Amino acid sequence: MKTVSTKVRVARREDIERIVEIERSWVHLSHWSVDAYRRLVNEDSFTSSFVAESEDPDGGFSIVGFVIFHLADNVSEIYNIAVDETHSRSGIGTFLMQAVVDSVRADGARKLMLEVRS
Repeated sequence: MKTVSTKVRVARREDIERIVEIERSWVHLSHWSVDAYRRLVNEDSFTSSFVAESEDPDGGFSIVGFVIFHLADNVSEIYNIAVDETHSRSGIGTFLMQAVVDSVRADGARKLMLEVRS
């Protein structure tokens, strides 16, 4: 599927259902509870989260990816990042990573970590 237009924005509480849907579609990801996402997306001042939205053929936007990360002192860590399978390999993941890099760099990060499974 070719993406017409993509934008990244801060995740909101109403995005959690779609975030969970994307996360659960990938077997290799850590599967967190809906309550954990509620805390991380809205109530936890320790973490930040973005969603990527892509334009639909009808001109609306739908969530096609997300990233959750934190920054402590000058070190940032990405907890989870995923892109909807129908949009994989379209640059959405790179777009989300760049948004994280820009955000944490502006806040003084000097190191960004992402732990991956083999």
